[in-house]
Amino acid sequence: MNKRERLERTLSGEKTDRAPVALWRHFPGDNLRIGDFVRSTLDFQHSYDWDFIHTTPFSAYSIADYGIDAVWDGNPSGEAQITKPIIKRSLDWTELRTLDPTRGELGKYLEALRMIVAEADKLSVPVLAHIHSPLSQARMIAGESTLLLHLRTASQRVITGLNTLTDNTLKLIEMLHKIGISGVSYDMDCAGFLVMSEDEYAQFGIPNDRKILENRDPRWWLNMIHLPQHPMFTLATSYPMHIIHWDVTEKQVDWMTAKTRTSQVLCSGLNIEKHLLHGTPTLIRETMREALLEMNRTRIIISANATIPVTTPLSHIRMVREAVDILG
Repeated sequence: MNKRERLERTLSGEKTDRAPVALWRHFPGDNLRIGDFVRSTLDFQHSYDWDFIHTTPFSAYSIADYGIDAVWDGNPSGEAQITKPIIKRSLDWTELRTLDPTRGELGKYLEALRMIVAEADKLSVPVLAHIHSPLSQARMIAGESTLLLHLRTASQRVITGLNTLTDNTLKLIEMLHKIGISGVSYDMDCAGFLVMSEDEYAQFGIPNDRKILENRDPRWWLNMIHLPQHPMFTLATSYPMHIIHWDVTEKQVDWMTAKTRTSQVLCSGLNIEKHLLHGTPTLIRETMREALLEMNRTRIIISANATIPVTTPLSHIRMVREAVDILG
């Protein structure tokens, strides 16, 4: 099977020649320049032949143009550390400005995506764009504690800010319609019980998520939700997305629980700490075997619970790719 056929059959719950598999990582330093980011992304794909490319731009790309300072400080995650949040007073939420998605970090990501898609099309590899939800963006520009304080003490001002973040994200989505991506990976990292309550997410997250997801291009056939630790899994199953990506290894929502709650495809299997950083190739292969058996080899995409660290041993990455061929 080719990659699209394998993924489409997985989405429909049919058996495939083997389980789809994909890992993704940041490319700190390289992700600051379009050409280097494109080359690093494509080199990673050429090296391991994943079933889709999940693009991983500069981790603060969606909010950098508001005036955020963010730098990579050597963290193995490859994510940039935000050194200058721009929300301090609740009034600051009302002063967020309209962004032009063709300029700044947003524009750089769009141009990189065009180049990645052009090359990936030659290889028939689907490409996903990475979109932060408005609440995720709000968390980044304010910091989690400030966001929650303002949500609970000055909610109308936060809503004004969330509306601006949503409008700017919708402009980005419109630009993505002109690029031949296969779908989006929608990051809902506030949809976890360690961050806020389900009622709070229902009030401040769901309305804007719906606006964005309803504006997806109907040609996008491969769309993913990413959930954080202690996920609001039931909430996520109500979203019109094909794939749910979460950390099955935390055991709050295991394979059995997840597959009885939704008909969506489940993307998970490996923990970056336990398996990919500190495990062994044998542990990785056996963990993948168990996941495939739990899911009866249907409606499953093998992946890690998060973006893999830049320090992940190459032998471990190779095993993830090779094991799906061995296990079927």
